[in-house]
Amino acid sequence: MSRLPPAAAAAQLSWLGSQGVSLARVALSAVHGTGLTTSTAANAGDVLLSIPAPVWQPFSAATARQRVPAAVVGRVEERSTALGAGSSFCDAALLAYHLAEPSQRAHSPYLSGLPPSDVPLLWPAPLRGALLGGTSAAPAAASQVALSDDILAVLDGQGSSSGDRARAASDERRAGFRWAQSVVLSRAHSGEGKPLALVPGLDLLNHGGDAAGAAVRFDPSAAAFELVATRAHAPGEHLLIDYGTRASHRLLRLYGFVPSEGDAAAAAAAA
Repeated sequence: MSRLPPAAAAAQLSWLGSQGVSLARVALSAVHGTGLTTSTAANAGDVLLSIPAPVWQPFSAATARQRVPAAVVGRVEERSTALGAGSSFCDAALLAYHLAEPSQRAHSPYLSGLPPSDVPLLWPAPLRGALLGGTSAAPAAASQVALSDDILAVLDGQGSSSGDRARAASDERRAGFRWAQSVVLSRAHSGEGKPLALVPGLDLLNHGGDAAGAAVRFDPSAAAFELVATRAHAPGEHLLIDYGTRASHRLLRLYGFVPSEGDAAAAAAAA
């Protein structure tokens, strides 16, 4: 999920510190891509990092629903219902729409530091065809691109027919929305009582699968996202979470990587 250059990751942690977030129990590591390690010994159940509401709420679906015009929200809800999708689909679309506004990225130290994701949604069509043609990922990637254009057309009030989609957005507008979608898909936290939101700091956590030794939870009483150790860690151990899927094509489509045979062994060795 992280894949940030070390300097960008360090800048993100520095910004978090300026927002009053305690970083006493975590540090940066370059293992498995830029990620987080423990800076002190930790036991199962220890809270290693807590991100309060003022930090994550500006990048949440709840804030997007407040700031996106009601007519736009209504159109997306109607389209989500027509597609048989749930409220989470609508929330993700609205959050991406909100984040895609140029002013959001320009005036946010957090958003402006995020690099483009290396995911099929952002690849040029010829590259998608060349790299994914004949694989199980190709149909899913094609559907994702088509759905992205469809939703952007609805968001912009252009309808959802193929002709409307062709007129719906400029290349720059489409690229910006796809970038925002890729950020939401690869970096946002949700589910299990967590509101849909980008959570600065917690998107530096890398995928451990079965070797994961930490998890992200939401404390409703404090309105804070928390990074919790699920087993004991020694100082300097890499903090890995489970991204929730083992399917290679899904990891590629959402996060931009396919695990190699050595990844699981390396993660286990770091645990």
